Amino acid sequence: MSYPEIGEAFELMLKRKDPDVQPLAMVKNYGYDPEGWEYNGKNVKGNPTQKFKLIQVGGTWDEIGKVVGNDLEGQWLEAFRAKFSEFDDEYYINVYDDSWVDPSGVSRYPCIDGYGSPRFFSRNGVFSQHCLWIVPIKEEKRDGKPWYYRILKSFKMVS
Repeated sequence: MSYPEIGEAFELMLKRKDPDVQPLAMVKNYGYDPEGWEYNGKNVKGNPTQKFKLIQVGGTWDEIGKVVGNDLEGQWLEAFRAKFSEFDDEYYINVYDDSWVDPSGVSRYPCIDGYGSPRFFSRNGVFSQHCLWIVPIKEEKRDGKPWYYRILKSFKMVS
């Protein structure tokens, strides 16, 4: 199945007991030697199903975090890969979770590169508009606006 459109809602189910979604198994499955890697993040509980969407935002790691939030576990990328196996040759699909630490002490986050390959990238640098971020859809609204509206407004991204 092809990637969903930017902003389009989609549902994912994460099978926590699947060995491929275990944080250090992801390191090995992405082509890295897991020796010396650490995972300092939250572990997913149960077999949750959740709604998401892809948003397009660039900037520094901290700027992106203010827009996408930091409450999503990187293992959700595995559920995304399982459902959307046809990459688009253009966008990187990212999860804002730098809980993986490589042997040299660099924090890394999981993503799918533009060629459909899973990777762990450093949060250093500036991210382009070719980066799409998986974000949970929250039902909370204030004044009829979605929860992230105030954040986008603070960056003057909406009026």
